[in-house]
Amino acid sequence: MAEEEWASYLPDLAACLLATRGPVLEVGAGAWSTPMLAAFCRAARRPFVSIDEDHAFCRDPTRWANYSVELPNLALEKWSVVLLDHSPGWRRPADAMLFRDSAEFIVSHDYAGEQEEGYAPLLGHWRHRRVSSTFSPKTLVLSATQRIPR
Repeated sequence: MAEEEWASYLPDLAACLLATRGPVLEVGAGAWSTPMLAAFCRAARRPFVSIDEDHAFCRDPTRWANYSVELPNLALEKWSVVLLDHSPGWRRPADAMLFRDSAEFIVSHDYAGEQEEGYAPLLGHWRHRRVSSTFSPKTLVLSATQRIPR
């Protein structure tokens, strides 16, 4: 996998960040997303939470979390942006459903294969959705309430 493929979601993520003002949740830490989100949220004085189940990815500001336990609790909070980039990828459609009513925007990385199939029966739950294929792999952006920013 080419290095740029790991950051294909950045344009959509940045657009969603610029269209909102509240807290940001990252599910699945990454070499690109975590430093960028931490710096952006620090500069904008926005709360930022980053979680991962793999201890190898748990560096500041990322904390270790059991997704099955933590995500339902985190979904009770209001989020401006939720980035789903955790493993295994097949979890992302069901986990997106947890945040349907609590997140302004959900950005799901690696929208292809089993993820695309997993999301297919769920897409009708969001009023606004867009698949971005400018970079590979594709990114899915969802919102129950707002138009997707570009």
